[in-house]
Amino acid sequence: MEEAVKRFTLIDFLGFFLPGAILLLTANGRWFDFAAPVRRLFGENSVVLAVSFIFLSYLCGHVVDELGHLLESLLSGLLLRISFFRGWIVKRLHFTREDIAKAYAACFPERELPAGDKGTLEGAWTIFRYVQRETRTQRILMFSSFHTMSRSMFVALLFILILQWQTISTDLLIGSGVLMVIFCIRWVRFEYKCLDEALLLCVSKSAPQVENKEGA
Repeated sequence: MEEAVKRFTLIDFLGFFLPGAILLLTANGRWFDFAAPVRRLFGENSVVLAVSFIFLSYLCGHVVDELGHLLESLLSGLLLRISFFRGWIVKRLHFTREDIAKAYAACFPERELPAGDKGTLEGAWTIFRYVQRETRTQRILMFSSFHTMSRSMFVALLFILILQWQTISTDLLIGSGVLMVIFCIRWVRFEYKCLDEALLLCVSKSAPQVENKEGA
């Protein structure tokens, strides 16, 4: 727990707070008034209202993050089923299958990289999750935080468009659409950066070996 607190950064906080604040402000007054219970308990106390808004936004941001993770899992599963997209994604990686196989062997000596483009992508993601859990360098943490923030902002804007679809103005529709494209690009960009950084660590044998827990 102490280690997690030390590695918690401003980017992590903003990655949860900003998407949650956007959704909370959009829904506030339309479906509910988040400040009404606070006013009944503490009156018109601006400090308490500000603290409650930050807390609720941060909490709402966690919900958005979980929805974003679910959306990413669904999209990844769908794309992996289509051979064209599998090949396109593999070509976008900065490492060959041979490099990924070496990195996979460095992290998981008892396993072999699954065959095909699907196996290559699954192996790359397995390496990233391992490095994110075991090594967690500053670059990995930074890229992961920006990846999460971009994904959550995309999901928050998507929900705003859905919730406000009947009453949204043309300017707001265009602005939200442009922002969604920007955050979608950043989402994919930092996803590749996370994968590349994890693969680089393992290819250079910087990642620790996985212990054979079954034999322990």
